[in-house]
Amino acid sequence: MTPNILLQKQLKKLGKILIYIVLTISLLILIGHLFSPVLLKLISFGGNPMVSVATIAYIVTSSAFLLAVSENKNQFTSILLKVFCFGLILLGGIIVLSIFTEVTIPFLTAIINKNSILVQKLKIPPVATCFTFYGLAILNLNYETKNKKKYLSQYLIIPPLLLGVYLFLAYLYSSSILIKGAVDIPLSIYSSFFNIIIPIAIFFVHPEKGLAGEITKTKTGSNTLLNLLPGIILLPILMGIVHLNYFPTSLGLAVIILIFIVFGVSVLYYNLRIINKDLQERLLVQSELKVSLKDVSYLTELIERTTDAIFVVDKEYCIIKWNKGAENIYGYTREEVTGKNKYELLDAPYMSWEEFMEGVQILHKQNGERTSKRYQQTKSGKRISILQSTVTLKDEYSNVDGYIIVAKDVTQLEEKEDKLALLNNELNKLVNAKTIELNSVYERISDAVIVLDKNWRYTYHNNMAYLVTKETARIDKSLVGKNIWEEFPFIVNTSLSAAYHKALEEQTTIRLEYYYKEFDMWTEQTIYPTPEGISVFLRDITEQKLAEIKQKDAEEKYRTIVESSQEGIIIRDTNGIITFVNDYLTKMLKESREYLIGLPLINLFSDENFRIMKNNMERRNQGFSDTYDLTLPLRDGSFITVYIKSTPYHEKGVFAGSLSTVTDITDNKK
Repeated sequence: MTPNILLQKQLKKLGKILIYIVLTISLLILIGHLFSPVLLKLISFGGNPMVSVATIAYIVTSSAFLLAVSENKNQFTSILLKVFCFGLILLGGIIVLSIFTEVTIPFLTAIINKNSILVQKLKIPPVATCFTFYGLAILNLNYETKNKKKYLSQYLIIPPLLLGVYLFLAYLYSSSILIKGAVDIPLSIYSSFFNIIIPIAIFFVHPEKGLAGEITKTKTGSNTLLNLLPGIILLPILMGIVHLNYFPTSLGLAVIILIFIVFGVSVLYYNLRIINKDLQERLLVQSELKVSLKDVSYLTELIERTTDAIFVVDKEYCIIKWNKGAENIYGYTREEVTGKNKYELLDAPYMSWEEFMEGVQILHKQNGERTSKRYQQTKSGKRISILQSTVTLKDEYSNVDGYIIVAKDVTQLEEKEDKLALLNNELNKLVNAKTIELNSVYERISDAVIVLDKNWRYTYHNNMAYLVTKETARIDKSLVGKNIWEEFPFIVNTSLSAAYHKALEEQTTIRLEYYYKEFDMWTEQTIYPTPEGISVFLRDITEQKLAEIKQKDAEEKYRTIVESSQEGIIIRDTNGIITFVNDYLTKMLKESREYLIGLPLINLFSDENFRIMKNNMERRNQGFSDTYDLTLPLRDGSFITVYIKSTPYHEKGVFAGSLSTVTDITDNKK
């Protein structure tokens, strides 16, 4: 026996639709009474119109029903609902009382009909009694008996429903005898029709419980309707027999019987379809259940073997399931905790009941899922830190049925986090101290230091960098946060920008000299890359560079003089090795420069002059200058006589060898 949830939802919607129909027709009839007799006649299809008081009563009944089933209730609507219900009860009671006591109520009869037809005597006790039942039923719409299996409203609307069916059939059969058995005044078709659909709407406000629940269940509901089917068919036949005794021929009888038979067969077909569909679904569920049993066993084994605590509590927070992980974490066995209150057992020492219930409310507001951190107590009294995830369990009516809880012991993790936080704090202090120290170093060094991130924005520059920028580019502000290419667009697509990009992309340290023609300044820059950007140490070497250029120019000038001299020039180092000769000397000795450079000077002289040259070289080492002439043997076998002026040679104040000029005096000697 499973509830047909889809049918129950449809019946709830149908009840509201029926009430809206009653309310709409009643309002149209009331408007016809007040403003347009033509509209009233049109709505009544030429028959007897509904009296004004009945119209108002049906409007009040419909409004009370809609207020009772509304999801957005407040204090005003609750008071208005009670006023409507007590008004309906009072209206029916006064009319019935006036009938039995034969007391005339002029103001009430005047409301019913402005004519004098009903002024003398008002006799509609059965219909008037319906409003009393409606008021009581709507007032007790949500009232359940102690066993919560019966709704009082479903029983209160049975008399109005039976009367409505009786009068509706009598009206359709045009049986005045049947109608006069209930009322003494002309009856409107709407009165009987409304007394059918209003009870149906009230009956199915709670289609899942009480009498309605028995009808809407897939199996017992079908059986209930099958049991009612003979009555559905036999009732119009019996009514037809009564009708034939007074009106032997009537097309209405045949039509009504046919309608009820068709209705009964339709109900039978619908219930057979429900039973067949239910059987098919059961077979499908059974086959799927066999396939999933293996998965369920795996899942059960996994739940038992997991190190996390997994347990289930009912809606009163009493433990009903407890896995091995929970036993290991909390120390309680399954038998020890079953039936115990979870709050009292685990949470109470570290959380008040108000805090616990506040957490439950947050859980419901978060669609039934919540993860929280809390302290709990083990069996031994030890406090542990728990990361708890909770999921709400609901029954088929979306009512809270319990909670699944997964608890992870994070005590050791929390202790490690505390230690890590302490270490991080100490590390931050050290980093800050080193940062201050490093910044102090950066501020003291003579180099300009800038730091750029991956987006080429300044993240740091020392005071020297600020002074250099201020002096050259006239920028009298901090560059932190600025983009280097936007601040100095003239270095885009230069060798400097290429070096910056290469250092960052290849993570390679680069050192280069760069000339800023915009400022007429030479710089030496060392680029240190990191994954987050680059650091640049910049030194102004303009003066040094200018000195080098001057020295280079001087050397070039002196070299020109030496090379154009009409005397041979030769330089040897402290070891007597020739380090320089001019072109004139190479021509004089008939040797190439490559042969002479690196040759020991002593090798140019004959053995006879070896002692003299050794003595002269020793005098140069002692700082003396000399002039002398000697004969030099050439490699082609010839000899030349040369006049030599030799003097010590110094570099940066240190003796570096000797410099000698050589003049060919062979012809003079001859």
